[in-house]
Amino acid sequence: ERAAEGYVGFHHHNFPECFVCGPERGDDDGLRIFPGAVPSGKAVAAPWIPSESLTDSASGTVAPEFVWAALDCPGYFGLMSTEFSALLGRMTAHIRQLPEVNQSYVVMGWPIDEEGRKLHVGSAVFSGDGELFASARATWIRVDPTKYNQ
Repeated sequence: ERAAEGYVGFHHHNFPECFVCGPERGDDDGLRIFPGAVPSGKAVAAPWIPSESLTDSASGTVAPEFVWAALDCPGYFGLMSTEFSALLGRMTAHIRQLPEVNQSYVVMGWPIDEEGRKLHVGSAVFSGDGELFASARATWIRVDPTKYNQ
C-alpha cells in the first residue's frame, strides 16, 4: 500500500483512463492497480482487490482476461522510468490459480533486461500471504512519441 502511494501515474499519465492503471477510472470501473516503487527501488508493487464486476460467471473467480490485464501495466511501471514511452510488444503469462473477487492481492512488476529498444519485464500476482497466482514476462518497445502525428 505504501508503494502505491508513490505511483507516478497520479502526477503524469499518458493514458489516464487506462482500464488497468488509469487514475481517472471510477472505483468499480477498471482494475485500479497503481504500482509504485518498493523501498529497494528494484520493483513496483500495488494492492489489488478485484471487484465483483470482474467475475467469470462459470467459475465465480476473476475471469482470466482480467488476470492478464492485471499483469500488463505493472510490467511497464516496473521499467522505473518516466523519461520514455513504450508500447507492449508481446506478453506471455501463466495463471496458476484464478484470484477470488473481493480478496486482497499484491501485483508486482520489475525490469529483467534490455536489447536496444526492447525492454523485458516480469510481473506477478500474489495473494496477501505471498502465494503466486499468476506471472508474466513481457517485451515493451521504447518509442519516441514526438515522431508520430497527433
